[in-house]
Amino acid sequence: MAKLLTPVTLGGVTLKNRVVMPPMCMYDVAKEDGLPTAFHHAHYGARAIGGVGLIIQEATAVDPVGRLTSHDLGIWNDEQAQALTGLVAEVHALGAKMGIQLGHGGRKAADEAQPVAPSAVPYDEQGTFATPHELSLDEIKATVQSFADAAKRADQAGYDVIQLHAAHGYLINQFLEPTTNLRTDSYGGSLAKRFEFLKEIVIAIQAVTSLPIWVRLSVTAYADHQNSIADYQQIAQWCGTPRCKSH
Repeated sequence: MAKLLTPVTLGGVTLKNRVVMPPMCMYDVAKEDGLPTAFHHAHYGARAIGGVGLIIQEATAVDPVGRLTSHDLGIWNDEQAQALTGLVAEVHALGAKMGIQLGHGGRKAADEAQPVAPSAVPYDEQGTFATPHELSLDEIKATVQSFADAAKRADQAGYDVIQLHAAHGYLINQFLEPTTNLRTDSYGGSLAKRFEFLKEIVIAIQAVTSLPIWVRLSVTAYADHQNSIADYQQIAQWCGTPRCKSH
C-alpha cells in the first residue's frame, strides 16, 4: 500500500496516484439521447474531488443500436461529444484524469427490437432478449468504423485514455468466444480469426488518435467450451504488439 498514493505513468499517461475508478453503468440518460445529465457531472465530479487518479467513464455507446439500454451515454454523434467535453473539463479541473469506455452491447442490447451479433445466437432462451441479426461483412466494417469515429470524438473531447469493452458478453466479447461466434468466414473459426474484429477496431483507432488504448477482457466466462485463460493471455499479447498482429 506504500505506493498507492504515489504517481505512476501508464502508456504515456501520468496519474497523480494509483487509484482508478472503473467504469460502472449508471443508466441515467434522461431523454434517451445519449447526452450526459447533471447527474453525470455530480457523479464523476464527486469522485474527482475524492482524490481518485483516473476515472474511466461508464460504457458509452459507439452506435445507438449498441446501447445496453436506451438510458446509456453515447458518443456516436458530435452533439454528444460536445456535451462530454464539458464533463471531461470538469473532471480535469478537479484534479483527475479521465478515460472513456467505448462499448457495443451486441446481442445484449436489451432495448433493441433487433440487436446485432456475430451470429444469430440469442442471449437467453426465455425470450427476454430478441434473437440477434447476424452482422454482414459490410456491417462489421461499419461497426469497426463506428468505434474509430467514437475514439476520434473522444480525443477531441479531451479524454486521456480509451478503453475498449471486450468483456462481459458484449459485442467484441461475442466475436472472441466460440459459443457466440459461429461464423465460417474471416471473422470466425480459429482464435486468431475470432480476434480479427477486435484487431481491426484497435488498428482503426490507432489511425485516428494517439491516445492510449486499453482493452478490458473477461479472462473466463465460467462456462463450458469457452475461451481459456491461456486463450485470453494470447489475445492480450496480440493486443500489445505493433499494429495488433495476430499472425
